[in-house]
Amino acid sequence: MQKTKRFLIIIGVLCSIWCTAGALEQPSINIVPRTTNVVDVDSNIVIDFVLGNNSDIYGIEFDIGYDEQKLQYVTGEATGGLGSSNLSNPQPGVISFNALNASPISNGTLFSLTFKAKGTAALIEKTTLTITDLVAGNNNAIPIECSVYNLDIAIKNKSAVSYNNQTYTYDGTQKTMFISGGLPDGASVIYADNFKTNAGLYNSTATITFNYDYAVIAPIVLNAILTINKADQASPDVSEIAIDYINEKISFGSNLEANLAADFSGTWVLSNGIITPKTNISIIYISYKENENYNRGIPLTFLVPPRPSAPVAPTMQSATSTDITLNTIPGAEYRCNDGAWQTSPIFTGLLPNQTYTFYARIKATSISFKSNSSAASSFITAYQLLDITDIVVNEQNKIISATIENNTGIGVTSAIAVLTLYDVNDKSVEIVNLNIESLADNSSNNLEFVYTTTKSILTYKIFIWESYLTMKPVSEVYTGSINNTSELLTIKEVEANNYNKTISATIENNTGIEVASAIAVLTLYDVNNKSVEIVNLNIDNLANNSSKNLEFVYTTTKSILTYKIFIWDSYLTMKPLSAYYEGQI
Repeated sequence: MQKTKRFLIIIGVLCSIWCTAGALEQPSINIVPRTTNVVDVDSNIVIDFVLGNNSDIYGIEFDIGYDEQKLQYVTGEATGGLGSSNLSNPQPGVISFNALNASPISNGTLFSLTFKAKGTAALIEKTTLTITDLVAGNNNAIPIECSVYNLDIAIKNKSAVSYNNQTYTYDGTQKTMFISGGLPDGASVIYADNFKTNAGLYNSTATITFNYDYAVIAPIVLNAILTINKADQASPDVSEIAIDYINEKISFGSNLEANLAADFSGTWVLSNGIITPKTNISIIYISYKENENYNRGIPLTFLVPPRPSAPVAPTMQSATSTDITLNTIPGAEYRCNDGAWQTSPIFTGLLPNQTYTFYARIKATSISFKSNSSAASSFITAYQLLDITDIVVNEQNKIISATIENNTGIGVTSAIAVLTLYDVNDKSVEIVNLNIESLADNSSNNLEFVYTTTKSILTYKIFIWESYLTMKPVSEVYTGSINNTSELLTIKEVEANNYNKTISATIENNTGIEVASAIAVLTLYDVNNKSVEIVNLNIDNLANNSSKNLEFVYTTTKSILTYKIFIWDSYLTMKPLSAYYEGQI
C-alpha cells in the first residue's frame, strides 16, 4: 500500500485582514504548513495550512504559487467554517484563497491542499510555493521552500530490496541472512532472528525504517525463514562397543543407541547397554543418537557372537541318600531343579529317595557367552542308609562281628547284610549273608559273620541290600583288612645284592607256637610290574621265639625293579603266615 507523505514547510505570510472595526490593517499573520498522517492510496502529497493565534481575523485572502513542473494540484479543502469554494485553481501554478466571515476565523487548520508528484524526479525534491497578499498595495510574494517526496520512486526502491529465505547445514558456526538490494538514502534496517548457530527453523524479520524530517513513512517489514538443517553423522566404530560375555551386557556410550531394525523402527534396546539372554539376538544396529544439531548416524551392523552349542544332558556318576555326583563335562556348569548354577558336578544336602532334575551348560568366559541349557536328566537319591559300626575281626575263630544302626527315621522290615572276603589278588573267595528282620528306627542289631575259607585273606567288604531281588543298597560299603599280625611270622633284615643275584632275609617266629613247615616265596617284577621269576625256600621246624636266615638266589637277567617276599603255610592252602614285604632293587 502506498502512503501519503507529510511535510514540514516554513512559510512567512503577509496577508490582508478584515478586522471588526472595518479598518484596513496589515498585521503579520502566522500561517504555516504542517505534517500530517494522512494515508492516500494514490500517493498524494497533503499539506495543511494552519492559522496561528489570531482571534480578531474576519477575512483573509492570498494566493499560493507552486511549481507546476513538479507538482500537480489535485484538490483543496477548507475548514473552520470556511467553504471549499473559497479555494480555486485559476491557472496552473496558482491556488487562490479568499474568505470573508461575519465572525472571527478560529485558530487551527485553514485548509488542506493535495498535490501529486509529477514524473520520476529524484527521490527527494525541493520546490517553491509562494503566498501573495491580494490586498492592493501589498503584492508581496513570500517564497516557501517545500520538500516534496516522490512516492513512486519509494515504491520502486522497495521492490528492489528483498529478504530471501536461506538454508544452511549445521557445522557449529553462526549462520546469518541479510536483505539484498540497495536501501534508499535515509533508510535503515533492523533484523530479528537473523543470527543463529543451532539447527532449526527461524522466522526472521528485516524492518526498514525511514528517517526524514519532511515526511513520515511507515516502516516496511520483510519476512524470511532462516533454516539450519541438522548435520549427518557417520557410523560408530566397532571399538566403541564392548562385550561383557560373563554378565551378557553389550555396552556403548550414552551418545549411542541400538535397535533390532536397521531403520530403527523395531524393538528399542536400552541406550548405554543391553542384556541379551532374553532373546538370541544375532544382529543389532548401533548408531549415534539424533540430537539438537545432528541426525541419527548411519547404523553400524553389529554381529553379536553366537552362543556355544548346548552340551549333552548330564549323566550320573554316583548317588547316596544325600548326594548326587554327575559326570564332569569339560567347561560346563550344572544346575539342580531351579537352583543356582554351580561349577561343581557334586550336589549335596539332598533328600533320600527323591527325584532331582539336572541341567548342564557351557560356562561363559571372557571371550564367549554361556551356552543354552542342555536337555534335562533326572536321577534319584538313595534311601537313607543304615550305619555299620563296631566291626571286629577274629581271624583265629574266623568271625567278623558288626553292629547295624538304624537312624533313617523309618523302620526297616527286612534287609540282607553281606560280607565278601577277598584274597591277595583282590579276588572274592567267600560271601556270607545274614538276614536282618524288623530293625526299628533308632535301634541297632549285632551281627556275626562266620566264614570258613582257608585261603589267604587280606580284605573284606560289608554292606546291606534291601533284598536280593532289587539289590538296592541301604548302607554304605565298609571295607576292612584282616591283619592279625600277632599270629604271623615276621620278615626282616632284608638285603638285596644284585651283583650276586641274591636277596637275604631273616624270618622270626613270635606267634606263640612252633611252625612245623612253611614256604617262603620271592617274586621278582620287571619295569612293567610283570612277574619274571619266583624263588621258593622251605622252612622247617621254626620254633616259637626263634629266627631263621634265608637266602634267595635268582637267575633272571631281565630288568628288575621290585620284589615281594611272603610266607605260606603250604602250596595246598596258600594260607599266608606273614605280611608282604616289598622291596626295590
